[in-house]
Amino acid sequence: MSDIVGANILLKSRKQNIVWARNMVAYQLRLDGYSLTSIGRLLDLDHSTVVHCEQQVRRMLLAPSMYKDEAEVWEEFQKQLNQ
Repeated sequence: MSDIVGANILLKSRKQNIVWARNMVAYQLRLDGYSLTSIGRLLDLDHSTVVHCEQQVRRMLLAPSMYKDEAEVWEEFQKQLNQ
């Protein structure tokens, strides 16, 4: 994901592209069966923040036309995961 957005997603940054990238990684880790606590440890986030990340990505996936740039990043992330 860091390669896709061109920045280290583990940095404490509130830049939107980094925040969305972190959200997407947290969401994918949940889909892969990781617990909120383990994702929080990996990404240095509180478990409640991980829940918020999930909610944001779900909202984006339900209305991709409203989140065009983010949806494109998600698609690229999924392509790279499935290679």
